[in-house]
Amino acid sequence: MMSMSRSASRDKNSPAPFRIEPLKNGAEDGSMHFEWAHQPRSALLIEKKGDKQARHYIVLAARYLFHNRHFSIFVENYVKEDLKNYAFLSSFENYEESMVDFVLSFGGDGTLLHIAKLFPRNCPPIVPFAMGSLGFLTPFLADDYKSIIDDLIRGFFYVISRTRILCSIQKTNSDGNIEVTEIQAMNDVAFKPSKNGTVSAVDCSIDDEYFTTVYGDGLIVATSTGSTAYNLSANGVIIHPSVSTLVWTPICAHALNAHPLVLPDSIELSLKIAKNARGNDPYTLAYDSSETLVSKNDKVTIRISPYPVPTVCQKEPMTDYLNSISSVLKWNQPIHGSISIEDEVSDPSTINHFFVCVDGDFENQIAG
Repeated sequence: MMSMSRSASRDKNSPAPFRIEPLKNGAEDGSMHFEWAHQPRSALLIEKKGDKQARHYIVLAARYLFHNRHFSIFVENYVKEDLKNYAFLSSFENYEESMVDFVLSFGGDGTLLHIAKLFPRNCPPIVPFAMGSLGFLTPFLADDYKSIIDDLIRGFFYVISRTRILCSIQKTNSDGNIEVTEIQAMNDVAFKPSKNGTVSAVDCSIDDEYFTTVYGDGLIVATSTGSTAYNLSANGVIIHPSVSTLVWTPICAHALNAHPLVLPDSIELSLKIAKNARGNDPYTLAYDSSETLVSKNDKVTIRISPYPVPTVCQKEPMTDYLNSISSVLKWNQPIHGSISIEDEVSDPSTINHFFVCVDGDFENQIAG
C-alpha cells in the first residue's frame, strides 16, 4: 500500500486551519458558522473501543480520506497496532494536537467525552457519528460518512462551541505545601461521599463568599452539555448547549426547597467537605467517567475552562438540539400516547371539561 510522509501534513507550529465566526444574527450564544482558513490536510479517527462495527467504519473512512482526499490519517496507538497492514496510518500519541485538523468520532456520547480528554487545550472540530446506546451528542449516521466528509472539507456546516469545566483540586501535603491538580470535564463533576450510605455535607462558596451547605447524597456541577446527563437524572434543569453556564444541582437533598441553580460563567465556585460532615472518609470527585478522591481539608474550585469543544452540527444548531431532545429524550411526549381529534369526538369519556371562573364564581362549563 501507499504511504504518506509526515511532510504532507500540517506543521505543528502552523496556525489552526479553521475559523469559527458567530451566526449572522450576531448573538454570542456559542452557535457558530465554521470556515476553513486554508484547506485541511489531516484527520484523527476515534472509535468506540471494542466495537467491531465502529472499527469497520474507521477503516472505510481512513481509506476514503487517504486515497480520495490525500489526507494524513491519525488513529490511537492500539488501533495502529491492530491495523499494521495499513501503512498510511499514523499514531496520534506521537504528534502534537495542532497536527490534527478535525476528528471523526465513531461511537456514542462517551466516545465524544474521550476525545475531549485527548485535547486538554485547543480542540479541533469533532464530527460525531452515532454508534452508541444513547446518541444525544451524535447526530450523524455512519453510513453517510463520505458525503459528510466532503461537506466538512468544503466548509458547509455549523458548530456548537461546548463549554468545559476547569476544576482545580488544592491539597496540603505532609510538608504543609499546597499542591494543585487541574482536571477538565465536558459533562459534569459530581462531589459525593466515597462511602455508600453516608450523608454528604458540602460547603459551597461563590467567588470566596459562602452561600450554603448541601446535605444529601452529594452535588453535581454540570455544563450546559452535561445538563442532559447525570444532572437530568437528579431533576436538574436542561440548558441549551450553546449557553455558557454552570448548573448547580443537589443529589437527593435533605431539604425540600434545594432547587437547582443556573450560575453565570464568570463566577468561581468552591466546594469543601463541611467541618461537621460525618466521619473522616474522603469524598469522590467524579468527572466524565473518571474520578479522584478529595479529603476533608482539600478545596475544589470550579470555573468555566477557556478551551471549549467544537462539535459539528447536522443542521443548524437549534434544529439539532430540538431534534435531540424530542427523539432521544422524548421530551414533553405523553406517556399514554397521542389521542386524535376523531377519537375525542367519538368517545365522550375522552372529552375534558373545564370550568371558567368569572368574578370569583365558577359558572361556565366548557368541553374541550
